[in-house]
Amino acid sequence: MLTRLFLPFLHPKARSGLKLSCRVLVTGSRRSLKQVLVSSVARHLGMHLVDVNLFNVLTPSERQTAKNLISCIREAVKCKPAIIHLRRLNAVTDHAQAHQQQESQLLA
Repeated sequence: MLTRLFLPFLHPKARSGLKLSCRVLVTGSRRSLKQVLVSSVARHLGMHLVDVNLFNVLTPSERQTAKNLISCIREAVKCKPAIIHLRRLNAVTDHAQAHQQQESQLLA
């Protein structure tokens, strides 16, 4: 599911050789120790943790957002085996809503 969510941000040529998968989605309310859980699992499995705050990845420029996501994925591939922890998924909806508001204002 997360793979389908992020693949549109990646340029088709950039994603052609990447094999992305999402194995586990950890959800919970704020301060429910999700970060501690993910960090503990990564440490226990001996995996590198790539911690990604989506508020820092998403930009008004689709091209820059794609570059940011590709950079995160490359870091994980370089350090594999790795866990990519995508934090603040609400940034995606916030970003989309802001974009829709801008389009509405332009049409008005």
